[in-house]
Amino acid sequence: MNLSRVAALGFLAFAVALGGAWALPSSQGALPGPAFFPLAIAFAMAGLSIALLVWPATRLRRKLSRTRPSALRASSACCSFYLMLWGTGLFFLRTAFFLALMLRWTGESWKSAAGAAAGLTTVVVVAFQLGLKVTLE
Repeated sequence: MNLSRVAALGFLAFAVALGGAWALPSSQGALPGPAFFPLAIAFAMAGLSIALLVWPATRLRRKLSRTRPSALRASSACCSFYLMLWGTGLFFLRTAFFLALMLRWTGESWKSAAGAAAGLTTVVVVAFQLGLKVTLE
């Protein structure tokens, strides 16, 4: 058994352990309760662990090995610039543009990078601003 499968099984076991948060109250009126974040993390970790078990790690390794050092430097600079702009407004546009650039530098086409970035940013904005009533700016 290779190392990526061992890691995936370990994280899957940790996700199952976090699933014990079902015993906690899920909400307190209109606010999320103590079980919300542990369960969200458990579901995300379980999904990613299963994906790592199903998707061969050699394919991921091949894709990462094609990443150019210039793209890594550019993505580090872009991340620093994004963080410097934190709190300046236009969260949705800034985040969607940042994610599209990052996805493009990992080899995605502009069309799929832009679509995924817009979708992911929309999910974050809806979850935090509408669901949790947390302002992102």
